[in-house]
Amino acid sequence: MIRGLRIPVLILISFGGTGVPVAFCGTGNLTADLFAGQGNNTALVVLLFFAVLLMAVSIRKRKKSEAELIRTKRFLETILDNTPMGVACLDGEFNYLKVNTAYARLHGRAPSCFTAENHFDLFPHEDDEKNFRGVIEKGQPHFEYARFVKKEREQGGAPVYWDMSVVPIKTPRDDVTGAVLTIVDVSERKAVERELIQADKMVSLGVLVSGVAHEINNPNNFITVNASLMEKTWPDILPVLDERYKNDGGLRLAGIPYAVMRDRVPRLLSGISEGGRRIDRIVKDLKRFAQPHGSALDEPVDLNAVVRSALNLIRKMITDHTDHFVADYGADLPVVTGSGRHLEQVVINLIQNACYALPDKGHAVHVVTGRDPETDAVILRVADEGKGIPREDLPRLMDPFFTTRRTSGGTGLGLSVASAIVREHSGRITVESEPGKGSVFTVSLPLSREMEMKKVLVVEDEPDSSELIVKLLNKKYICRIETASNGIECCLRLGTFQPDIMILDINMPEMNGVEVCRRMKSNPALFNIDVVVVTGLPDSDRVREIKEMGFVKVLAKPLLPSALYEAVDGRLA
Repeated sequence: MIRGLRIPVLILISFGGTGVPVAFCGTGNLTADLFAGQGNNTALVVLLFFAVLLMAVSIRKRKKSEAELIRTKRFLETILDNTPMGVACLDGEFNYLKVNTAYARLHGRAPSCFTAENHFDLFPHEDDEKNFRGVIEKGQPHFEYARFVKKEREQGGAPVYWDMSVVPIKTPRDDVTGAVLTIVDVSERKAVERELIQADKMVSLGVLVSGVAHEINNPNNFITVNASLMEKTWPDILPVLDERYKNDGGLRLAGIPYAVMRDRVPRLLSGISEGGRRIDRIVKDLKRFAQPHGSALDEPVDLNAVVRSALNLIRKMITDHTDHFVADYGADLPVVTGSGRHLEQVVINLIQNACYALPDKGHAVHVVTGRDPETDAVILRVADEGKGIPREDLPRLMDPFFTTRRTSGGTGLGLSVASAIVREHSGRITVESEPGKGSVFTVSLPLSREMEMKKVLVVEDEPDSSELIVKLLNKKYICRIETASNGIECCLRLGTFQPDIMILDINMPEMNGVEVCRRMKSNPALFNIDVVVVTGLPDSDRVREIKEMGFVKVLAKPLLPSALYEAVDGRLA
C-alpha cells in the first residue's frame, strides 16, 4: 500500500445489462475507507442500497414484461387455433414452424404431424412449389381461388374446394424469411353457387318450355283432330274403293297395292291419333313443369279414392307390364288438403315409372296407402321388383328431362312433375333403390300443411351464412323458416314465432348468443325449443358457458350440411 496516495473510487452498477458509473472519493486509503468506516463510507452504503433497490425494481419490471409477453403469446395462439381458417407458418425452405388446428383438420391430420416436416415432402405438388418459391424470391403474395382438391368428403362424396394464399414474412429490412400459408374451405359456397346456377337454368328452362309447349300444341291439334276425322271417314270411303278395286284389280294407293293398303290404312290412322295423344300428354307435362302452381290446393282429398281413380285410367298399361300388381289400401285414412287431380297425376307417374322398370311380366308392383304414426302424415308407397336405379343417378332422379329410358321413349318429366306437385302439397318424395332388386318411392303428405310444418328460427348476423343455412334446410325439410340478425330481434321472434328449433350464432351485435341462452334458461315457456349453436370458435369460453346452461348442440364453422342435418333431423325429419 502506498501511503499518502488518494485513489478515486469508481463504482459501476449494472441495471439490466446497462452500466451506470457512480463516482465516489474516499480518503485515499481505500481499505480504511471500506473497512474502518472512515470518510464517505456511509454514503457508499446508502449508494449500494439504492443500487440494489433499483436492480430489484428492474428485475421485477422485466419479469412482468416477460409474463405479459407469455400471456400475449398464449392469447395469439388461442386465436390462431380457434380461427376456422387453416394457417401454417413456413420457413424459407418451407419447413413447418407452426400450424393451427383448422389447418391440421383440413388435411385430416393431428397438428403434431407437421412438426419439423417439409410441406412438399408431405404434399408434393410441382406447380405449388414453383409458386411458393416465387413468393420467397419476389416477396409478392400468391392467391388461388376455389381450387379443386382431389379428394372427397367422408360423408356424401361432395367435392372439396379451397381458397389458398401464400404471403411472405418480411423483416424490417424487407428481407423474406418465410411465408404464411392460409386455406379456407369454400366447398359449401361452391355448392350454393352451383344450386343458384341450376335455379337460374330452371327459370330460363321454364320460360322456354312454356313457349315450346304452346307452339307444339297448336299444330298437334290439327294432327289429332284431322286424324280422328280420317278414322271416321275411312269406313265411309271403303265401299267406294272396294267397288273400284273390283273393276280395276291393279288399283294402288300412294303406289302401294290396294289389297295391302286396305288393312294398313286403319292402323296408320290409329298410329297418328295415338302419336297425337302422346304429344298432347307431353305438352301437358311441360306446362305443368313450367307452371306447377296452376290450380287451388284447398279441396279435401281422399288418397285411397285418388289411387283407385288413377288405376282405372292406367289399368291396361299395368296389365301389359306385370301379372303381379297388388294395391293395399289403408283403413280409415284421414283426408289431406290439396288437389285430387294433381295427386292423381303423381300416382299415375309413379306407377308408370315402376312398370317401365320391370324386366318382364313375372315381376311385381306393389302400391300401399297408409298413415305414418311418427309424422302423422298420409303416405303412398309404390314398390317395384325392377332393375333398380344406379346410386350415381339418385341425386338427379327428380331433375327435369333426366331419364334412364331415353332410348325407349322416356321424356324425363314424369318424376320431376310428380316431385313439383308433392312439394306444392308441402309433402316430400323419398327413394330407396338397389340395382337388381328394385325401387321404393314413398310420398308423404301432411294432414294439414300449415299445422304439420315445423318452425325454425335462424339467428345469424352474416347474411351469407343465414342464406346458406336457410337453403340447406329448405333442400331437405318441409318447414317454416324465419330469420333474425341479432339477439334482440331473436328474443322478439321467440315470443311471436315460437320455433321448434333455433339455430343460433354467438357473436352478434346488440345482444350475443350467450345472453339469448340466459334469457331462454330463465323462461320456462321456451324450454321445449331445441337450440343448435353455430360458431367459428367452438372451444371458446362463451361456448363452454352455453354448454353449462344445457345447450350442448354446437356446430363449428364452416358449416357442413351433414353436420347440420344430423343436428336437426330428430326434430324436422
